[in-house]
Formats: sequence, C-alpha cells, structure tokens
Amino acid sequence: MRLKIWPQSILGRALAVLSIGLVASHLAALALYSGNRDEALSSLGGRQTAERIVGLASAMEEATPAEREKLARRMSRHGLMIIWSKDPMVTRERDRGVSNAIASELRRIAPPGTDIRVQPARFDDLYQQNMGPGMRGPGQGPGTSFMHDRSFLISLKLADASWLNVLAAAAPPDALWRGRFLLGFAATTLVTLLLAAWAVRRAVLPLRLFANAAERLGTDISAPPLTESGPLEVKRAAHAFNRMQERLKRFVDDRTRMLAAISHDLRTPLTRMRLRAEFVDDEDMRAKMLADLDEMEAMIGATLAFARDDAKGEERVPVDLAAMLAGLAAEATEAGQKVSLGGLTQATVQAAPMALKRALSNLIGNAVNYGGAAAITLAQSPGHFDIHIEDDGPGIPEDLHEQVFAPFFRVEGSRSKETGGVGLGLSVARGILRGHGGDVTLANRKDGGLRVTASLPSQP
Repeated sequence: MRLKIWPQSILGRALAVLSIGLVASHLAALALYSGNRDEALSSLGGRQTAERIVGLASAMEEATPAEREKLARRMSRHGLMIIWSKDPMVTRERDRGVSNAIASELRRIAPPGTDIRVQPARFDDLYQQNMGPGMRGPGQGPGTSFMHDRSFLISLKLADASWLNVLAAAAPPDALWRGRFLLGFAATTLVTLLLAAWAVRRAVLPLRLFANAAERLGTDISAPPLTESGPLEVKRAAHAFNRMQERLKRFVDDRTRMLAAISHDLRTPLTRMRLRAEFVDDEDMRAKMLADLDEMEAMIGATLAFARDDAKGEERVPVDLAAMLAGLAAEATEAGQKVSLGGLTQATVQAAPMALKRALSNLIGNAVNYGGAAAITLAQSPGHFDIHIEDDGPGIPEDLHEQVFAPFFRVEGSRSKETGGVGLGLSVARGILRGHGGDVTLANRKDGGLRVTASLPSQP
C-alpha cells in the first residue's frame, strides 16, 4: 500500500518544501565549510610542524655527532619521535593534503637547497622498528601510544649529509558534529520554520475566507459580502466574489418574482374558465373540467406559497429541532393522524424557522397521506442531525427515488391524485434543507414502507 506522506494543505506543503530546502542548503554549506576547514587546518598544522622541525634541525646542526642521538631521544615526546640516521627514512613522498603543506612550509623557512622529504606514516610501525618493543622515550608511553591516522614522516638532510627524521602526529581536528553545532542548526531551522509558518498562514488565510464564504453562499444567498481588504490580489478576488454573489442573488430574486407573477396572473383566466365550466350542460364533462381547474388552482397556490416563502429572506436563528418536531407531531395527532416521535430531546440548529417547519411538515404530511402513519426519530451523526420518518405504505420504486424530487412529479398508484397534493412537497422540502446545508434521501424499508431521512448540520 502506498503511503501518502506528502501534506495536503498549502501550509503543510510550504513547510515541507522549506524544510527540505533548509536541510539541503545546510548540508551544502556544511560540505563547503568542512572543505575549507580541512584546508585551513592542514595549512595551520603544516606551518606549526615545519617551524618545530626547522628548530630541531638547527639544534642538531649545533650538536656534535655523539650528542645527536641523545638529543633526539631527549627531544622526543608524546606524538613526536625524532631519529638521527645516516640515511633518510622517507621512502616515498606525497604531495597533497597536510604532507604537501608541511613540505611547502619547510622549503620556505629552511635554508635554500635543503633536501626535504615528507610522507604519511604510522607511529606504531616506525616506533617498533626504531625503538624496539616495550621501549619508552622521555615522556612517552608504549609505542602504540603514538598511533594516529594523521601522522607524517619527515626526513631533512643536515649539512654533514646525515638525516634528521621526524615522525609527527598531527592533532586530530575537533568533531564537526558537536552539540553546539547541532544546537545552532536546530535553533536556526526552528526559527526559520516558525517564521515561515506564520507567513504562509497569513498568506493562505484569504483562501480559507473564500472557502467559508463559498460554503455560506451555498446555504444563504443573502449572506453578508466579503470584506475587500488585504493585498491587491486578495482585494480583487473578494470584489469579484461579491459581484458574483450579487448577480446570483439578483437572478434568484428575479426568478422568484417572475414565478410569483406568472402564478398570480394565471388566476384570472382560471376564474373565467371556472365560470364558463359552470354553464356546461353535460354534468359529467362539467365535473371533469372543474376537477382539472381545482388541480390547476392547487398547483398555482402551492407555487405562490413557495415563491412567497422564498422571497421573505427569513433570518437564520438557533432553532430547537426536537421542539419543532414535537410541535408538528402534536398538531398531527390532534388532527387524528397517526404520528409518533422518538430519539433526541434536544438538538439545536441554525435555520430559518418558518422555512424549516414547512419542509418538515411536508415530509411528515407525505408519510401520513401516502403511508398511513409517520414514525419520527431524531438522531445525531458526526457533524449533523438526522430526522428519520418512516411510514407503512408501499414504498417507492428505487429507480424513482430521485425523480420524485422533481417539481410536480407524482408516483401513480397509492400516491395518486386522490390523496391530494400537486407534487411540490418533496421538491420544496429538499430545496429548503439543501439551502440549510442538509439534504433529503429516500430508502425502502425491508419490512415495507418508506424511510425518509432529512439531515441538517449541527450548530457549530
């Protein structure tokens, strides 16, 4: 299974990229610093060793041959072994690193023409060869104590053609990854990331505001506009968003007014048609015409009611959903309908009270009219409340579960014209609930009947 470790938020991605860049830049700077540091240490170590050897050579030149061997042993100490011999001990020279630095410095300060040879060496091998196992010099431990990875053998020819051989151990450099370095690295990285997090958070804040505004616009077309402030790009985006909201609101208002006007104007010709139908001699024909006119008037009345409610622009306030359902159930029971209520006894949502009551009343009325009863259950899920309304009717074919939400659509059979209604109840209920950030879904029960689930976001 592939692990998704890359952050999904802009803030997380910015910090991840910045962290990678910081680590890479620190490593590059460390590599550069380490190279320059080694070069500087090599130069410094070579200069110090060269000055010491030239001083030893001067002392050897002033001593008699009989005194030179004693002088060499007396001047040897930990990390420095001096041997006077007739032949040079350096067998191969190496012109790089500290070896090259020592040779260059010796040639600079030694008398011109002095034969100087330098090669890397190991203290333990040369010490055992020249001093013997277990032997000690002044201030020295066993030969293995001279062991060091940065040791050098220098052979310098004296005036009498004898050789001064010096085995020197360069002091090991301090570890680069010391606590102080690591602490500084961690501190600079932390400070940089904190500043970056603050800057990126401020940069992405307008995106959060836009996301919240878009979400709010989906549930409330009359939501207050965004504040047009901040950087120029943010001001332009906020202005464009506000203009879009204005156009959408104007479009919805115009559509609602047009729908109300059309529905209202249709009443006049319908009234004339009703008057003319009364003068039809055929009673059967007259009854059919009047029934059609009644149905048309009911549809127009429902459309006008919907348009009036939509045009009110009702304010959203905290609403006790459990109390509203209890009131609707009590009204239905008083009217002789079979309605029961269970579940939560307290549930607060932010809603337009009249619109929400109409939506729930439609759903309960459908269950009673088409299913004979309504069993209401109020439950809570993460982030929202669920209102389950179950009836004892025949249910609705699954392929029509979405189609029944279309305006003026009615299912034949038990859900026919004789039961009343014009096919706007579910459409209006879904529109209202979706306008509140919720929804309505249908499902047939296994033991018969229909289960309607209305969901609403819980109050934050």
